[in-house]
Amino acid sequence: MLKIQDIITYLETLTPSKYKEDYDNPGLVVGNSQLKLSGILLSLDITKDLLLEAKSKNCNLVICHHPLIFQPLKKINGNNHIEECIIYAIKNDIGIYAIHTNIDNILNGMSKSIAGLLSLSNIKILRSRNDTLKILTTFVPKENLENLKQSLFKIGCGNLGNYSNCSFTIDGEGTFLPNDEAKPYIGEKNKEQKAEEKRLELIFPTHLENNVIQELINNHPYEEVNYYIQNLNNKSKTIGAGAIGELEKEMNLNEFITFIKKKFNLKILKHTTEKNKKIKKVALCGGSGSFLINDALKSGADAFLTGDLKYHDYFYSLDGIILCDIGHYESEIIFKSILFKVLSNKFINIAIVKCETNTNPIQFS
Repeated sequence: MLKIQDIITYLETLTPSKYKEDYDNPGLVVGNSQLKLSGILLSLDITKDLLLEAKSKNCNLVICHHPLIFQPLKKINGNNHIEECIIYAIKNDIGIYAIHTNIDNILNGMSKSIAGLLSLSNIKILRSRNDTLKILTTFVPKENLENLKQSLFKIGCGNLGNYSNCSFTIDGEGTFLPNDEAKPYIGEKNKEQKAEEKRLELIFPTHLENNVIQELINNHPYEEVNYYIQNLNNKSKTIGAGAIGELEKEMNLNEFITFIKKKFNLKILKHTTEKNKKIKKVALCGGSGSFLINDALKSGADAFLTGDLKYHDYFYSLDGIILCDIGHYESEIIFKSILFKVLSNKFINIAIVKCETNTNPIQFS
C-alpha cells in the first residue's frame, strides 16, 4: 500500500526542492507523509472548495502548484482562508504538497510544456542557473576504481548534457600509517604503507550530494574515505527560468495574437503593439515573469509571453519586443496535465484526478 511519502520521494527525483527560489515554500506544507494514500487531486491553487472536492473524491493528497503557506504563521485559528484551509486539511487527514518554482526551473517542467503547447522548436532555458553542479574528488586503489565508478554512475554522477558516465582519473601514490585501532584495507598496523591509487573526479547534480557521499562511503574499500566536494559555476542547459524557442512559421502581430488566444483559451489578451513586427522567436515564462524581460530582449526574442505584467513593464516594447500578458492562472493551468501524465505513468493502481474546481480568483465581465 502506497504512502503519501512514496509520491513525495518520486516527485523529489523529478523536481528537487533544491531548484526552488529562495523566497519559495514548496514541499509538504500540511499533512502527515506516513499516511496511507487513498487518492491524489491535482490543482493549481488551494481553496476550501478545492479541499471539499478532495474529500468528496476520497483523495487524501492534494498536489498543487502554488504553496498555501508563503509567510510565517503566528496563529492558526481560522480567521482567514489560509488558516481555514489548514484546519480543514488537518482535521480530514488531507496532505497538501506544493511544487512551485522547482518545477518552473527545470526545462522539462512548466516552461517546456508551455512551449510544447505552442509547438515551439529549438527550446532552450531563457535564464540558466550556475549553482546546479558539484564535483567529487576521491582517491581509490586502482583495482577498486571501476566498481566505485559504476556505483556512482548508477545514482546520477557523471552526467553532463547529452553525455553520461563522464569521469576523470590520474595515477598517483598514496601513503598512510595505520594506528593500533585501525583496520587497514592495505598494509599493517603501525607500519607506513604506500599504495598505487587513482584520483577520481566526477560531476553530479547539487541535490544529490548526500546520496553521493553515502554511495561513496558504502562502495569505497578504505576504512577512512578521503574525498572533497567543490561547487562548479557551469551554466546549466536544463535548469533555470523561462524558455525560448521558435514558432513553426513566422507570423504577423494579428496572426500571433489570434494564435495565442486560441492556444490558451483566452477571451482577452493584454499586449503591446508594433504593427510591422514579424514574430518567429518566442520567449515565455509561466506565472509572474516580468523579471525575465531583459533576458528575453538579450536573447533576441520577438515576443515574450507571461502573466502579471505591470503598466511600466509594457514600455520595454519600445526596445523592440512584443509583450503579452496571458494571465497568471491561464499560463500555469497546464500544471495539472503535467503532473497527471508524470504520475499516471508511474503509479497505475492509485486514483489520480485533475480538479474540477476553478480556483482562479480573477473573473472578467
